[in-house]
Amino acid sequence: MNNFCKRAAATALAALLPVGAFAAPVTYIGKITELNESGVFGTTTATIDGNMLTVTVDAKSDGTGFGIAPGQVHIQHIHGVIENGQNLDSVPPPNLPDRDNPIFDDDDYVELAEGAPFYGGIRVFLNATNDPNDFATFPDATGGMINFSQRYILTPDQVASISPLNLREYVLHGAFDQPGKTFSIENSLAGVDSEVEGGYLTSLPIATATYEMAPIPLPAAGVLLLGALGGLAGLRRLRK
Repeated sequence: MNNFCKRAAATALAALLPVGAFAAPVTYIGKITELNESGVFGTTTATIDGNMLTVTVDAKSDGTGFGIAPGQVHIQHIHGVIENGQNLDSVPPPNLPDRDNPIFDDDDYVELAEGAPFYGGIRVFLNATNDPNDFATFPDATGGMINFSQRYILTPDQVASISPLNLREYVLHGAFDQPGKTFSIENSLAGVDSEVEGGYLTSLPIATATYEMAPIPLPAAGVLLLGALGGLAGLRRLRK
């Protein structure tokens, strides 16, 4: 096969393969649902383009729970389970503690460490800098809502740790201790979470989302199909 035929074959193959096979941007969408009966809901998107990650978060309260505390820092991350170097499926923990599961203690919350076996460790810090020490640039929930958008340049290890994103979870944290509920610092962050009744629990998970690949719009899918058919037709003519 001459070079022209090889290029024609490569063009046809490119049209047939998924877009992600050539490192084109791939967008994932997650439906935000409540944890700890927060009443928080919304949507998050994550677009990966090589080593560039763009994340958006739009979250608010449906009025049935304690919601998103306005004016308070709400830490948020992309989490993921990794075992023996393999990225495993990360899932949301139960909305409330499962008393039949020994992971949970006897208090009334699903706390940070109790959720970790489900959604895994922190892979990306969703503040302005992807820096765990840049605490002040996490969202402060003005008006009781999270409206967040940020682009990051990831290290190769970070890219590997979140690939593919449909195995990863978004987690939002932060709420005041609720009246009539008990809280245990053992499964939270001592020195960060308040140990005073009614205090602010910075690390408490209040919402999560499972990322799923966004569907390719029908017109775009049609273009891919037409390109593939055209490339194959041209290749057949060249081989005659």
